[in-house]
Amino acid sequence: MLIAICGLPGSGKTYFSKALAKQLDIPRLSTDELREKMQKLGHYDEGSRLSVYQEIAKKANLLLDSGKSIIIDGSFNNHLQRQVIAYLAQNQKLALAFIHCYANDEISLARVTQRRDHTEADSRVYFLLKDLWEPLTVPHLKLDTGLESLEKRLEKAKAYLATF
Repeated sequence: MLIAICGLPGSGKTYFSKALAKQLDIPRLSTDELREKMQKLGHYDEGSRLSVYQEIAKKANLLLDSGKSIIIDGSFNNHLQRQVIAYLAQNQKLALAFIHCYANDEISLARVTQRRDHTEADSRVYFLLKDLWEPLTVPHLKLDTGLESLEKRLEKAKAYLATF
């Protein structure tokens, strides 16, 4: 199974994806970590963002070839980025589960002002990606990271993933 954890900067997706990966004992890949390794921090034009998603798909493909399920943590803010991962899942003949983490602007903006590893996404990047956000058109689980406890979100996610 390929699990895509998506959402805007400050949505809590990284915190959640790390906890879910630990509970499920599966690998996790992060677009933020990869963007940093690719020296693309601060590069949020469409071409740079797409290159990160194409590269993470290559890395995911190697892990999936070994028969493991994986989590990919990224904004996945548009259809093209989601298609890269959908194509990978289709080629691997795997189920693809999207989990959308979100929080209100106040909570998300408070989070992005705090220092976080592997990302420089700030309020400017938050509003840029929010303006570019395309609603998910595939079945997915929505998790409000501002209202629900981590334990409740993990419980909901595991129940959702059991349906695949």
